[in-house]
Amino acid sequence: MTLRLATAQDVHEIYNLYESVKGKGFCVWNESYPGMEEINHDIETANLFILEDESNLIGAASIVPENELDGMQCWEIHENAAEIARVVINPKYQGKGFSQKLVTEILIKAKSRKFSAVHLSVASSNIPAYKNYHKIGFKTVGEADMYGGHYFLCEFVFTGMNVALVLAGGKGTRMGTSVPKQYIEYKNKPILVHTLEAFAKHPQIDKVCVICPADSIEYTEELVAKYCIPKVAWVEAGGASRRESSYIGVSRLAQEFDGNSVVLIHDGARPNVSERIITENISAAAKFGACETVIPSQDTIAVSEDGVRITAIPERKKMYNVQTPQSFKLDLILKAHEDWIKKGGTDATDDASLLLAGGNDVYIVSGEKNNLKITTGEDLRILYSVTE
Repeated sequence: MTLRLATAQDVHEIYNLYESVKGKGFCVWNESYPGMEEINHDIETANLFILEDESNLIGAASIVPENELDGMQCWEIHENAAEIARVVINPKYQGKGFSQKLVTEILIKAKSRKFSAVHLSVASSNIPAYKNYHKIGFKTVGEADMYGGHYFLCEFVFTGMNVALVLAGGKGTRMGTSVPKQYIEYKNKPILVHTLEAFAKHPQIDKVCVICPADSIEYTEELVAKYCIPKVAWVEAGGASRRESSYIGVSRLAQEFDGNSVVLIHDGARPNVSERIITENISAAAKFGACETVIPSQDTIAVSEDGVRITAIPERKKMYNVQTPQSFKLDLILKAHEDWIKKGGTDATDDASLLLAGGNDVYIVSGEKNNLKITTGEDLRILYSVTE
């Protein structure tokens, strides 16, 4: 499935697609709009994109600079903003999440064109699309009556750099295999490839960086090339522990990005992270400085100081199971690592614990049961069962 610029050869197919949805479902377009005039103009200005799969037209949408929108006064004001206009999905593909896929790909194109914000109007009757757009980061900023219908006005603002730091340094000893767990095949691809793709396809992620064993760097780079994973900036060797690997990655990021950037630290063997979790991590880290993805514990937890006797049983309603990403303002997590080292702290398996040790607040992002980390063969079997 690919997104490409439409050409003159696509005009009639796109026109027929527009005509096929008018008067049906949630569509409120009239007989004359959109028509050949809009299609030809958008193609001439290189603003019309089509999503296709093996030459089958799935959908189309345009990126329209807002200085071309006469009298559009309903949006918040942003310098160099654009609107995603004339979104259409082939009726054969509707109801299958393709509008979300199309708009996600359009956002990536909009960011590459240096737009600061993107606006999108959604018919108020089209609740499924409205909910899907919110999952990828759109916020509702108002409502308006226009084009013969009532619309929700949604906005997506591009903020500072958001970087995924994927820690793929495990050896896979608990898997009982000779291959590190992050390179085990899952649905015809290594687990790590699924993980990297989840971040690379997210419209708010700017760069993806990988920490892995030194002897796996070349292989990891080959995987990135083989599967054409975009946004991967570099692959670097990790340390002797997860905390050391995290510090190596954060230190390098601090040399390349502004301290106000958001870094999402994620397990390489956790391939099923959702778009929503990534979106909410970025939002929470940008707002609060630090957040951690967790799910409520379903089991009662016992504490033992010596591994022999139970010393406490905390209230279950206060207990959460930790997942990743764990996300932070870059300067904040770098300082937490440096302070930890200065204090002679022992190893830590959780980056958020370093923030807590320094007296910082860490906020909760709701995780998902399906956001599994593959540590054992049983984990892999469970992942297959929940994603089939």
